[in-house]
Amino acid sequence: MISHLFITVAIICYTVIESFYLPGVAPYDFQPGEKVDLKVNKLSSVHTLLPYDYYSLKFCKPKEGVKPYAENLGEFLRGDRIENSAYEITMLQDVFCKTLCQVDLKKNDVQTFKTSISRQYHHNWIVDNLPAASILDTDQYVSTQFVGYPIGYVDGKTTYIYNHVNIILEYHEVDGASYYDGPGYRIVGFYVEPLSIEHAYSGEWDGKSTPPTLTTCSSTKKLSYEDIKSGHQKVVAGKVIFTYGVEWRYSDVHWASRWDVYLSMNHAVPDKVRRYDDDVIYSGVLIMMMMIETTLVIHDKDKNNNDDDNDDIDDDDIDDDDDKDCNSESLILQKCNLNLDTAAGEG
Repeated sequence: MISHLFITVAIICYTVIESFYLPGVAPYDFQPGEKVDLKVNKLSSVHTLLPYDYYSLKFCKPKEGVKPYAENLGEFLRGDRIENSAYEITMLQDVFCKTLCQVDLKKNDVQTFKTSISRQYHHNWIVDNLPAASILDTDQYVSTQFVGYPIGYVDGKTTYIYNHVNIILEYHEVDGASYYDGPGYRIVGFYVEPLSIEHAYSGEWDGKSTPPTLTTCSSTKKLSYEDIKSGHQKVVAGKVIFTYGVEWRYSDVHWASRWDVYLSMNHAVPDKVRRYDDDVIYSGVLIMMMMIETTLVIHDKDKNNNDDDNDDIDDDDIDDDDDKDCNSESLILQKCNLNLDTAAGEG
């Protein structure tokens, strides 16, 4: 009985531990031209632990509809909500200034965006289980941080939205892919460079048919901060065009070491984020301790019940033996009395 309980607890504990993502446990070898999924997680802020659902803001949605990915226990405890996205990425194929969608912001949408940006909410994207690091390029500096990338920024009294992203994916080549003849390619780095640009088309677009050519960026070269001549996209009511580019870069970093850059940048992770992750770990440990304690209590209870049963059996045996002894003594006495009576009669 107790062995089965311990086995059950061990399996549950393993499930709890496994559910907290351990980076780099199963490499995947991509084939050239293969689709690469970009997943979106909840919107989070370093100033509050209250997350927003990604599509609660008016971002571009996938054509096939929003579909959630299965959550494990660790993702559930962290409050993660991982979903698909509208971004189309193909292994080793560069894309420049591609239209994602056009949204029409209403008054309430504008207020939602302004509130989220003022509270410094961030996108949290995932490619091949790697979280996105952001590269921020401004007039004053270029910086890299490892907590996703911001929705927008505030300059004075004006709020701007990042409506273009350069997606930079680093890969490493390995010999002998597991499912096709030829080399495999593993993703070892994921960066996002967000930009704000007030886009314009060469003609009108209804947002449904094939979009006309953009006059604000080129489809043959990467959009940089210096290329923005039309101004930045303000958060105002009206149409906003979202675009993106994809750039593949070879890297000498091996797949097993792709998390080193994140783990070595502790100063780039806000204290609140670290405390939140610590709380998740403590919760998992507490759950395991409660399971073990419950198992021990059940074991002690079963042991006491077995002892009581054994005591009852021993008492019954003693009573039976006493009955047998008493019956034997009665027979002896009866024989003795019979012999005495016989002797007295003869006398």
